[in-house]
Amino acid sequence: MNRLHAPAAIRTRLFAAVLVASAVVVAVLVTGFNVALRRTLDANSTNLAQARAAAVLSTLSTATGRITVHEAPDDAAIDTQIWVFAGAQFVEAPETSTTARTRAAARAALAAPATANAPGRLRLASVVVADRGVPIGAVVAGVPLSPNDATARTALVASIVLGVGLLVAVAALTFWTLRRALRPVYEMTRLAEDWSAHAPEQRFAQGPPHDELTQLSATLDQLLDRVAASLRREQRFSTELAHELRTPLARIAAECELALRNVAADQEQADTYRVISRSADEMRRTIDALVAAARHGAGHGRGTADAGRILSSIAEASSTAADVRALEITTEAATPARVAVDEDLAVRIVQPIVDNAIRYAARRVSLEAHASDGHVAIVVADDGPGVADGDRERIFEPGARGGDGRGDGAGLGLALARRLAQEVAGTVTVDGRSTAGARFVVRLPRA
Repeated sequence: MNRLHAPAAIRTRLFAAVLVASAVVVAVLVTGFNVALRRTLDANSTNLAQARAAAVLSTLSTATGRITVHEAPDDAAIDTQIWVFAGAQFVEAPETSTTARTRAAARAALAAPATANAPGRLRLASVVVADRGVPIGAVVAGVPLSPNDATARTALVASIVLGVGLLVAVAALTFWTLRRALRPVYEMTRLAEDWSAHAPEQRFAQGPPHDELTQLSATLDQLLDRVAASLRREQRFSTELAHELRTPLARIAAECELALRNVAADQEQADTYRVISRSADEMRRTIDALVAAARHGAGHGRGTADAGRILSSIAEASSTAADVRALEITTEAATPARVAVDEDLAVRIVQPIVDNAIRYAARRVSLEAHASDGHVAIVVADDGPGVADGDRERIFEPGARGGDGRGDGAGLGLALARRLAQEVAGTVTVDGRSTAGARFVVRLPRA
């Protein structure tokens, strides 16, 4: 996972939350607006129908219980959807009226005053016609609802378009705001990560905290202080450890050499001293590797080295152990390549893997180096039993050994090699494509 892009998940979640909330608000507003508009249009149609019925009522005259319709100046407009009833019988009806509408108007007249809907989207309103206070009929006026439908559809489309546009604007503004607001956080995180690994003395130094960003910078400064202090302690410990252990190890090696001269006739005792001498030498190399890795992590002693020279040094150092088992060690550096690691440290990273290969190989161990994509790959291959699929990661755990239990190692070499490689931004893996023997790949940064 790319650490620099991992925080984008926070921005994505915030953006999604704002967008969903905005969509809900816009949907509620659009729905509420269109519902309110529809109700308003319906109420206006009802009021208009009632007004028309009242206008027609003012043109009527009643005498001796009979209804007489008088023509008004705007009668042509009023008569379009007007019914006048005397009891249950209509006195006047629109020429374009259908039977269904006339029946609906008759029902509205019987229930007058009332409002109702007639077939064909027509809103009806009825008023009572009375003679000296006695109801003798009714006037029913109708208003078409089709104009309301057209207005409602137009308003619905317009409000949806407006809502979508508003949602897009909110999304764009939210994205820009979140990106601008969180950019300093991403940059500070990136710098802190880089400084903690390569420049622990760097600080943001933005003064006393006065907002969230300066509070974050102060916290990161404190974190970097602790990292720097930890690195200083590790470096001091490594130096003291090297100083304290190298002398007794040298004494052990010297005593073993002296003892070997005096017990040449006793083969068993001589073998014991040789084992002690080899163990002391392995301890010395392990200590040197740990010290070199600690100094590299603290930013000291960094350099570059030629990959071919690294392979030659390892092959030369491993020649004695290879001769004991009658093994052939071959080296090949296909292209000139340099690693961004000090030569001694690079050798100590690869050496445990070569020692492991010598321990398990049948006849041959090969070392290859080639550069590609910003790193140098050093391949250590042998013709031994190989590494089982289930052991490809387990063998890198401290104290773990291959499933066949062969060899006399303590199971620390491969774990140490991976740890040292990680200290210099490298990796150690087992190539699963190998079909014969084991194939380890050490990738170190390219200079």
